[in-house]
Amino acid sequence: MGVRKTVQTGVLTWFLLDRAGSIAFGNASNAIFNVVVLLIAVEPLWRPAGD
Repeated sequence: MGVRKTVQTGVLTWFLLDRAGSIAFGNASNAIFNVVVLLIAVEPLWRPAGD
């Protein structure tokens, strides 16, 4: 598995666990903020790698 896929999997795993925990403990604002962090972290990985 490539580095790009590994990082995407790690970020997505963090997002799902942290968001679920935030919602479970009544901190919905953190869950919403996590969406912004997720997009910032994963967005560069959607672009093709340069040579």
